[in-house]
Amino acid sequence: MKVAYLPSNRELRIDIGLPLVTAIPELESAEYLVTKKELKYKKLAAAVRNKLYQQVVAQMALRTLRCVFATDREGLVGEATCNGYVDTTDTATGQDAHWCLVSVQVPRAEFERLDLGRVDPLDCLAYLHAKISKTPEKYQPVQPIIEYPWDDLHYAEELDAAAGLDSVQNLLDLDGFEFEQLLVRLCQEIPEFDEVRRTRSRADGGIDLVAVNKTPLRRRPRRHPGQAACIPPQGRHRRR
Repeated sequence: MKVAYLPSNRELRIDIGLPLVTAIPELESAEYLVTKKELKYKKLAAAVRNKLYQQVVAQMALRTLRCVFATDREGLVGEATCNGYVDTTDTATGQDAHWCLVSVQVPRAEFERLDLGRVDPLDCLAYLHAKISKTPEKYQPVQPIIEYPWDDLHYAEELDAAAGLDSVQNLLDLDGFEFEQLLVRLCQEIPEFDEVRRTRSRADGGIDLVAVNKTPLRRRPRRHPGQAACIPPQGRHRRR
């Protein structure tokens, strides 16, 4: 999963990974024949299996959006976009393929009006004007509504800004570039971050770095009155 938050527009961009159609069992049932002492298998009809896979793709997109808005108790996200990708092989070229099978963008207010317990996932996505593959079991891709430029983030060479610091160094004496490098080093020491890199400076006075956290998203645990909240960083964050 990749997550990017754009605070100026209160937008959240999420890319999720989808399972292959092989995640749907091929068998519908198995019956043990006492007289023959063997199992008799009944295969799932191809049309039924494909329909189940379409439902899985749709449900994963809706569940992702629900988790975002349900856990955002401070209302930081005004709009969210979810793109679901599958990693497979392009049978035409034999090359690895990373194809989008579902893309949906929805404002918070519109999503919160939905009663997800009573909707059909495919009908719900159609109502939200989402793009979803007509034959996801064949991995027919769709064009995402919005693509976050993950591959266009320009990384800069690392600099050990802390190498020359002693224990009494005043951080206020660091210039913006050195302070940014120091933050990169500090984030690299956080075990939850699998990757921390500095992006190309934009001379806007902000801190330009990307921190990747591959820890699975979890529901916020319930707290007892008086207990302090401790929420670990999750997903992919870009701090500016």
